[in-house]
Amino acid sequence: MNLALVLLLLSVAAILGDTTNYWIGNYVGPRVFRSETGRFLNRQNLEKAHEFYEKYGGKAIILCRFMPFFRTFVPFVAGIGKMSCVRFVSFNVLGGLSWVASFTLLGFYFGNREIVKKNFSLVIWSSSSCPSCPRFLNSSATSGKSVFERILEDRTDEIHEAVPPR
Repeated sequence: MNLALVLLLLSVAAILGDTTNYWIGNYVGPRVFRSETGRFLNRQNLEKAHEFYEKYGGKAIILCRFMPFFRTFVPFVAGIGKMSCVRFVSFNVLGGLSWVASFTLLGFYFGNREIVKKNFSLVIWSSSSCPSCPRFLNSSATSGKSVFERILEDRTDEIHEAVPPR
């Protein structure tokens, strides 16, 4: 197997896939968001999407490559939100290359290890559940507060005692 060729072809496919998704969103967006009163598809939400992608679009494009569900929708919504094409393509290339390289090289170097072969179901389980870890840490379904917020709430008195007011 020619590793360089695999990396090249997968990178091109990943970048072209997200670019296509961006252009579909760019084309469809203005036609769908005509209504001023629609519940989800209204002009105000379109403006919010545009503001979000101008501010956080680069991070979203790169980080969501590594999150299975979001990976599909982020480029589409970036197109709908009219994220600048040059900016999108720049982050798309960076994200696509890093995503393809990281997973391909991890698979190449660890795929034939005996421990991986014997515990492959654990590898699959881990790779599918790890992307949901940030969701768990950011907010709990029961309280709506992150794990970190709950820890801080429990320790608020200790923090106030340790740090005297000015």
